[in-house]
Amino acid sequence: MEQEFWDYYFNQKNRAISFTRYYGDETAPQKISALLEKIIQLYSKKNIKKPLLIDVYNPKDTILYFIGDIHGAFFDLNIIIHYFEAMFREAQQQGKRMKCVFLGDYVDRNEMDIHTLLYLISFNLRHPKDVILLRGNHEEQRVNTSYGFKKNVKSRFRTNLYLDFARLFELLPIAAFIDSDGFNILALHGGIPINLEYPKQAINLRKTVLQNKFADIQLIDPISQQILWNDPIENLSKNLLYGPNFERGGSFYVFGPKIFSNFIKTNRVDMVIRGHQVFEQGFRYYFKNRFLSIFSARDYVNTSIQARVARLTYDRKDPRDVNVELLKITHLREYVK
Repeated sequence: MEQEFWDYYFNQKNRAISFTRYYGDETAPQKISALLEKIIQLYSKKNIKKPLLIDVYNPKDTILYFIGDIHGAFFDLNIIIHYFEAMFREAQQQGKRMKCVFLGDYVDRNEMDIHTLLYLISFNLRHPKDVILLRGNHEEQRVNTSYGFKKNVKSRFRTNLYLDFARLFELLPIAAFIDSDGFNILALHGGIPINLEYPKQAINLRKTVLQNKFADIQLIDPISQQILWNDPIENLSKNLLYGPNFERGGSFYVFGPKIFSNFIKTNRVDMVIRGHQVFEQGFRYYFKNRFLSIFSARDYVNTSIQARVARLTYDRKDPRDVNVELLKITHLREYVK
């Protein structure tokens, strides 16, 4: 089934993809449901009670990619996937390993979001060991109700097909540690969680059991909620460790450099990479370049973005150091043949 969807999307060429038409036409709901069952089986095998742990055994021969919010930007995803397919072939020829970590927010705010997610799922199933889909705050039914994805599914297919998508969302990992002998990375969608009872005492995410196997955010544990929604802030008052996140309606939190510093020490992390926030330049560094935020859709709510993908390689002489390249998606169009 996944090969059929892969061929349909990857080999588009002269065929226009329309938000009103889907692979299989009259049988599209059944085919989509079967594809979702495949990806649900894949993520059912992963331990979602704790963040994923990805061990990089040979850092100097490993290439890591991180992709920020996509929000239904189908044609941007098409560019990214064509580029990745070329890079997978190149890595294999060179005897290297390559992994792609998507940081969440695949749907909503775009009428092409169903196609985008189906394409991404077929890519994940094509590379089940080397592509990771993390959960974003838009992989959640209340947000989907407000920002379009649920309506899109219900208006084009049978009503309960959305429930199959929701089953997938609740299984996606909330975060992933990428560990090596030298430089460790934490990938997540939003921000680091704050210990609200003892703010100076960082939460050890590696040892925390999470209760986030729910499609509804109100049923998810508070730590997972913060991971999906929190934001960094550089200029937090010196007297504050964190504060209410007014850009998110005041329901979640912003955290400053002190909490971030304690968190990365406790969790043995050298860098955090996330999505969640949109910047016209497509990225922003925080906290002395130890916290990277990236956005991977070129158009978002009628705003043009210099969308990026982060490419990270370990220094061949010193695996305790890394090289980070922020690739503009517009520069990758040549890979779409």
